Amino acid sequence: MSMAGLEAFAHDFEVTNNGATLYYNYNDGSTGSSVSVTFHGSGTTHVYNIMHYSGTIVIPSEVTYNGKTYNVTKIGKHAFSNGQHITSITIPDGVTSIDEEAFEACTSLTSITIPDGVTIIGSEAFMNCSKLKTITIPNSVTSIGYQAFYFCESVTKIKCMAVTPPRCDIRTFGSIDYTTCRLQVPKESIEAYRNAEYWKKFTIVEDLSADKGDINGDATISMADANLVVNYYLATNKPSDFNIDAADINGDGIITMADANLIVNMFLNEGK
Repeated sequence: MSMAGLEAFAHDFEVTNNGATLYYNYNDGSTGSSVSVTFHGSGTTHVYNIMHYSGTIVIPSEVTYNGKTYNVTKIGKHAFSNGQHITSITIPDGVTSIDEEAFEACTSLTSITIPDGVTIIGSEAFMNCSKLKTITIPNSVTSIGYQAFYFCESVTKIKCMAVTPPRCDIRTFGSIDYTTCRLQVPKESIEAYRNAEYWKKFTIVEDLSADKGDINGDATISMADANLVVNYYLATNKPSDFNIDAADINGDGIITMADANLIVNMFLNEGK
């Protein structure tokens, strides 16, 4: 039978959630329990992403299709590559791997937080994300692929929660300025990173808590930082770009006047 005129799509099904249509492949057939996010298109075409995605993309932790609910466990190859108008990506808990080139050339993306549970970041997964400034890597990651963050020359800070330095490649972080980019790791692992292959190229290796209290990012703690916390606490519409990690001094997951008071104490005790 002739296949002329028929398209072989890269995805098994599509679902629209919060106004955005995402595309999925079954991991173990339709009778399985999990799916991967993939790209739209026929054959291996992923150029569609350029115009299809923009703004904030929230990947759900589960998706329902034909009456059955599947867990989202993987971001597949080329899923969002060339998504040049994507400014923010939320990856859900439950995802265990990010495949090669999944977010390649998402040139408007400025930060990425990879959720705990991800163990593998594939080759070229975030390559050429040229505006990417901050990267957060969870404790669960054990391997970061070839050129995963290559041509991400705007990166100024990498927070790696992993106690054991993940395996990486000589070009994993190629194009990042190793002399100025701040690598923040668990306090007990600082020496391990300073001696680990490839990680030891970073000049600045510091404790994960190094940013606590420095809300405005000027590398000092002052009353200005405390005032920013107070303003955030009182604001009805909370600014989306507020540095919550730096402001949550007591680590309770919320920003309150208690955090502002702690910053004041940090400022008053600085240098004593």
